[in-house]
Amino acid sequence: MADGDTTAKYGERPWRTIFFHAFLAASVAGFFLYLLLRILLLTPLGADVIERFLCRYTDRAVTVGGFFIAGGTVYVDRVAIESPAGFQERAFLSARSISITPDPAALLTGRASFSSIMIDGLRVNLARNTAGTWNYAGFLDRLTTKKRAKGGETRIRRLLIRNAGLRVNGYGWDGVGLDVENVSTQGTADAKIAISGKDSAGTPVRVTAEGRMGPAPSFRAWVSVPSISVTPLGMQAGGGLFIPAAARARVILTADFRHGVFDVRGDCGLDGLQLKIGSDTIPLRTALDFAARWDTRRDEASLLQATLSANDSAKIRVSGSMRRIRSDGAFSLKIVPDPVRLGKLSRSIPENLRRGYLVDGILSSPGCYLEGSLREGVRAGKGEFSIRSASLAGGGRALIAGGGGDLSLVKTGEGWMLNGRLFSGGGDGGMLLDSFDVPFRARFSPRFRPIRVESSAVRAVAAGISVTGRFQYAPALSRPFSITCSADDVSLKSLSSRLPLTAVLFSSGAGKVTARLSGSSVRDFTGSVTATVSSAAGSLAGERFTLGTGRVTSDIGRYGGRSAAEGALVLAKGTVRGKTCGVSLGYSLADDVLTVRNTDVLFGETRAAVPSATVRLPLHGVQGGGNGLPVDGAVAGVGIRSGNVSVSGTGWRVRGSLYPGVPKLRMEGEADFSLTTLSFRGKEAATLSGRVIFTGSGATATLTGDSLGGKLDATIRGDFLSPEGGISFSLRLSDQQLDRVEGLFPAGTRPRVAGGTASLLLSGTFARRDGLHATLSGTGSGISLLGEGNRTLVSDLGLTIHSRISGENLSIREATVTVGRGVTARVSGEVERFASSERRGNVSFSLPATPVNSLLDAGAAMLPRTLQEAVCDGTCSLDGAADIRGREVRLRGGLALEGASLEISSQKVSVTGVNGTVPLSLHIPGAGVVGKSSSSSFTRENFTKLLQALGAPAAGSGLTIGALRFGALEAGPVSLFMTADRGGLTIGSVHGSLYGGRMMGSGFLLYGNGFQYGADLVVHDVSLRQFCESFPAIKGYITGRVDGVISVLNVEGGIGGLAGYADLWTRSVQGEKRAVSKEFLQKLAGKKLRGFLFTNDRAYDTGEVIAFLRGGFLTFERLDISHTNFLGMKDLNVTVVPVQNRISLEHLLDSIRQAAARGKVGSAGEAPVQTDLKWLE
Repeated sequence: MADGDTTAKYGERPWRTIFFHAFLAASVAGFFLYLLLRILLLTPLGADVIERFLCRYTDRAVTVGGFFIAGGTVYVDRVAIESPAGFQERAFLSARSISITPDPAALLTGRASFSSIMIDGLRVNLARNTAGTWNYAGFLDRLTTKKRAKGGETRIRRLLIRNAGLRVNGYGWDGVGLDVENVSTQGTADAKIAISGKDSAGTPVRVTAEGRMGPAPSFRAWVSVPSISVTPLGMQAGGGLFIPAAARARVILTADFRHGVFDVRGDCGLDGLQLKIGSDTIPLRTALDFAARWDTRRDEASLLQATLSANDSAKIRVSGSMRRIRSDGAFSLKIVPDPVRLGKLSRSIPENLRRGYLVDGILSSPGCYLEGSLREGVRAGKGEFSIRSASLAGGGRALIAGGGGDLSLVKTGEGWMLNGRLFSGGGDGGMLLDSFDVPFRARFSPRFRPIRVESSAVRAVAAGISVTGRFQYAPALSRPFSITCSADDVSLKSLSSRLPLTAVLFSSGAGKVTARLSGSSVRDFTGSVTATVSSAAGSLAGERFTLGTGRVTSDIGRYGGRSAAEGALVLAKGTVRGKTCGVSLGYSLADDVLTVRNTDVLFGETRAAVPSATVRLPLHGVQGGGNGLPVDGAVAGVGIRSGNVSVSGTGWRVRGSLYPGVPKLRMEGEADFSLTTLSFRGKEAATLSGRVIFTGSGATATLTGDSLGGKLDATIRGDFLSPEGGISFSLRLSDQQLDRVEGLFPAGTRPRVAGGTASLLLSGTFARRDGLHATLSGTGSGISLLGEGNRTLVSDLGLTIHSRISGENLSIREATVTVGRGVTARVSGEVERFASSERRGNVSFSLPATPVNSLLDAGAAMLPRTLQEAVCDGTCSLDGAADIRGREVRLRGGLALEGASLEISSQKVSVTGVNGTVPLSLHIPGAGVVGKSSSSSFTRENFTKLLQALGAPAAGSGLTIGALRFGALEAGPVSLFMTADRGGLTIGSVHGSLYGGRMMGSGFLLYGNGFQYGADLVVHDVSLRQFCESFPAIKGYITGRVDGVISVLNVEGGIGGLAGYADLWTRSVQGEKRAVSKEFLQKLAGKKLRGFLFTNDRAYDTGEVIAFLRGGFLTFERLDISHTNFLGMKDLNVTVVPVQNRISLEHLLDSIRQAAARGKVGSAGEAPVQTDLKWLE
């Protein structure tokens, strides 16, 4: 029974045995499976298994760096999901490490629960290729299409992401962290979410939220970012919007979702944005304040309010609603802008973009209303806008004032219709645009693309000119836009008073302008412009001018962004400064090259012809790279003729780059120019060629050529493009053949240069501020001057000069003039403002002690023939100075003579024993020199007083003459005391011996409008006996002593210009009684007299001569030689017919010379000299 009991006991519980054996087998299998899995994970095979699984799951290439389990936690290292082919970023999703810790108890019960999931170093790199495809495309679609297993909820006690980074096309954030607690897919617990990170500038960013998921989700979120960098959004900026690195954003958001209603409020802003317009930018600052609601159950949303502002100037308020969001999305929207002050908006635009213009006015609108749906678009809409008190100013003046506009926008069945009118009510007369009225209408497509814009009656008054026109824009036409405008019967006087021109002022004339343009855009159009002027007159830079007719025509166009033009300019029947003028030329512009052809310019006697001139215009500006503005121009075949000057074959070519900049303009390149012939009076004077090298910092010009048979070389260095820049220069003229100068002066010019050479060197600097600073030196040798009849005046003339120019001042350090080998004069001095009419200075000159004969020989050729035969002796020297005042030159100095003598044998003239100084004074011009006349006090009545007054020597320089001889006449010694002042020489006193008596007096010599000279003399106690003894033929004719006064004046030049008088009388003195010889009486009678009365000499008691000199004749007013006896009867009376008796002065002088010759050779038998005297008795 014992065995049976046992058997029965086991048989009653078979399931326990089965379970025990099964559990034991499972435990052993699990243990071995765990050992096998741990061994597998220690090999690379585990990571390969995970890679293959993830590749199948994501359909992308996946790499896994490591996989292992430790302490109940699964670790996966260096996981990367790669981008498709064609992207630079290989991995678009990667993580440094992932750790997953499941909840073992929950897993044993079949629930998906994790204690923690931690991801470290997560990187998301989103990029788009050239085709516009993102690298995550397809990846999300595959994940979302995976079927989720049905079952209970999934819970994660903590999800932690550290050191995450996000990149979108190279921009993004780093250091992002996510910490989520109590994640529950069924919403059985409230979750808390915290997101933290930093922007590219290191500013902390934090977002917090709380809520739950599940069938009835709800949550609240808060975002508060006072400042964050928006540089990563730069790749999203469109159009001309530029987001610089310094741009910042402000985001403050609150969101609440409960019971299917989503409410959100926000206050956002962007600062530091830039709106690019061409090469300029406008700073942009925006702000948005909004409140919105979305009811997911009712499928509708509303924008409760939104306010958008820009630059604190423009503000727009928007409200609206949308129904049936999930289907057609029907919406209504109301947009109401606040009144905008255009002046405030204009001032926010940078000055360089406004170009000096400033707009003002008020833009307002009651609002715009839009209705429609997302499926059909806008079905209805309207809006009205108005502009009032609009103005435009620029260039320092008001251009438009009192402007306005009314615009009405309406949605039609075919699109949009805009009707409007822009107008200006007229200014105060000082506006450039006095008034305008532009009604227009425009049709747009539903997407607001223009269909047709037109205005058929544009009227405006600009600068007093009435302008009418029309315009049209229709994109469907082959030439979408066309503009026509004209201004007829324009008053040039009215136009001149309104334009800011000071150089050109019109006083009369009329003009007309017509323009027509049509094309597809401002880069592709054609047209014509014609302007005419008639009967114009006015002033040009202060000079009076007239213009009969003027016409400018131009066919213009623009093709592919390149401008083209062709036309002509004709100005005819004009005068400037009283001279006839005119211009005619043709021009064309193609491929940025302006060509001017057949230019003909006339101004008085000057005519210029330019066959061709071209210049490449930098119409497209600098293309970048620092190449500057290209400069390329050429002129060829220029001919100019003005009076006696003509230029032919002139041309130049310049190539380089121009760099506009501050503070100065720079240029790099080179220029070549040439002048084939420079002629004067038909004689070739010079040829010239040169090159200019521009180096950016300056330029160097080198000139070479031929000039007057010699060479010309010049070098100029400096900054030619800067008005304040200075230059340095050197000009050398070598071996100039002075005989070629003859053709440069009018025919018959005397004296003229007949030979010699000259060289000149001028070097220094010039600056606008400091003026000219240079040294001037020159030499000349072998110079000859010819006078009338090609008679040589001076030969072997030499010149040297060394001077300095400092600004407006000239300093002559040393200048010498040599004639032959014996005469050398020196000049030096200073002149201030030498080039102006207000010049002032002092120049000294000197001639060292020089033989008089050498000086006479040097200038012998220019002296009269009588002086050419003179024999001189002694020395002379000269010292003086020239005082310069404007155009007036005052010379003063002194001529010193020592042992000088002069003898002219043919003229029987001899001057010997000359010693002393002659003062000099000369005014050039001599218009200010006051002429003199003979003194009226030199009369017989004042004779005694004159003797006393002239008895003592006067003050001044003294000059002594040992002897004066003219024929047989002789005087001496003679002393002269002279002073010089105010352009004249005053002889204050003359003392001399004359035939035993004395000669005293005064005189003058001056240069005014020609030479003038005069003398007043007193003779006293002159012996007639000694006088007659000087002439052998009349020796003993008459005796007695002579007293008298003589006055001579010459103001017209030559003997014929002499005027004067003489009053002489005789007296007896002890030793010389008054008597006439019988021979003299017979000579007077013209026959041999016989009788008692003519056997001896006769006494006389009256002897006097009164004569006057005029017109080259000496006319006797009285000649009386008589004697009265004791009975009171005249027994001797010799007289002439008053006034009717005269002697030619030249005849008289010649008689004196002949008498001297007869006295020397004893030719007393020659015929007596003939006179015009008629004797009464």
